[in-house]
Amino acid sequence: MLSRIIIAANVFCVLMGLCLTAVNAQPQSEASEEVDWPNGTEIPYSIFMNIVEQDKVRQAEFHGNRINAWLKNYKAVTTYVPMGEKPVARLLERKVVVTAHSTDDPPSAGAVFVMWLPYLLYIFSLWLFLARPLWRIVRRLEQLRFPGSPSVSAVDIIKGERS
Repeated sequence: MLSRIIIAANVFCVLMGLCLTAVNAQPQSEASEEVDWPNGTEIPYSIFMNIVEQDKVRQAEFHGNRINAWLKNYKAVTTYVPMGEKPVARLLERKVVVTAHSTDDPPSAGAVFVMWLPYLLYIFSLWLFLARPLWRIVRRLEQLRFPGSPSVSAVDIIKGERS
């Protein structure tokens, strides 16, 4: 029964993979004057450069290899510059206002916490996993060392106090 469930799950995963591959393989339309993107749409770099050549870009803002651009119809688009491409000269030829921002911003406290969270959880779970057996060992040693004294605890041993 379990093997049939595993086989069915594998068949389902393969079929979903094929469907997603077929959907992603559809060709994308090129830029034209009829295309009206919603604000903040991410477009391919080639389409962005076609829009620049058509003098439809008002302002471009560089953040590393990401370009946030505002068109003359007040729509915002985003694209990424491929390695080796230098679009600044072409933008300045078309009288586009170009600004650049540093990408060296320090991470926020929340981002640092999220980055360290797996490590902290690992250390905490390791401590929980190991603390219980260690306290059992301490209690066992306590019973062996002081067999007739029920008033002595592991805390007393740590403090060095004996009654």
